[in-house]
Amino acid sequence: MNSGDNTIALTNPGSTGPDIDRIQLLRMSAQYEAESPANSFGASWGGSWAQACSACSGGVQINMPAGASMQFNQVQTDGYGPYDMTVYYNNWTASTITANVSIDGGAGFPVAFPSSGTNIYTVAIQGQALQSGYHTIKFSNPGSGPLSIDDVQVSQGSRSQEAESASISGGASVVACTACSGGLKVTGISGTGQVSFSLLGWGANAFTLQISYTNPDSTYRSATMTVNGQVVSPPIQFWPTGGANVVGTLTLPVTLANRSNSVAFSNSSGLGPDFDKVTLYGAQ
Repeated sequence: MNSGDNTIALTNPGSTGPDIDRIQLLRMSAQYEAESPANSFGASWGGSWAQACSACSGGVQINMPAGASMQFNQVQTDGYGPYDMTVYYNNWTASTITANVSIDGGAGFPVAFPSSGTNIYTVAIQGQALQSGYHTIKFSNPGSGPLSIDDVQVSQGSRSQEAESASISGGASVVACTACSGGLKVTGISGTGQVSFSLLGWGANAFTLQISYTNPDSTYRSATMTVNGQVVSPPIQFWPTGGANVVGTLTLPVTLANRSNSVAFSNSSGLGPDFDKVTLYGAQ
């Protein structure tokens, strides 16, 4: 999408489409070039400098000699929660360089950058808890050789739980599912059959819950969702996915406490969908 206002239209010229309640836009990832003039590097940062790099995303990387550093200054996050970072780098020395990474001026932590030859490699920094707003990410190279940073990609982190690792009770059971993320799913959500996920909330209480499920029927199946023992909505409708091994997703808002939460699904009067997994995202 472009910066500013964008138009999103949903149409179905061939048949009757669904009724639309709302749409929710999630920032999945954002890329930040190291050589951006908004960042800090140069003589006052130990001699880090902008170096041409044909393999780099912007054609330039920031070279940090031993003892040098550089800092990304305008890394934006949209909501409180865990964020994952992918660092694109070049280390043409023969050995691993362990750099120090500091976020928002906090205590640094070591990140290993293995030798990459002349190629651009990536390292992952996962689960950094960040507030909504703008942040700094500083890279410092105490090693014996140069380390170059191409760019950093920041994406909203998430927490997932496979249904087969959740608490299963009543007539529910685990069965094989070739399309499911772990090769398994939970079926038998009917009568006393129930699957209960344990999800850790953080910071603010509002989250987005994505449910991965299968429904081979020609009409919807339903399930009641409870959070920490309390029914939080009318029965949720899970529309057909096209087969028992075809996974669909349903996304809805959920309010959780800043601790471990029980999110359970059941259907005392009918047959619910089969559950693959749930994924929790921070509020937007």
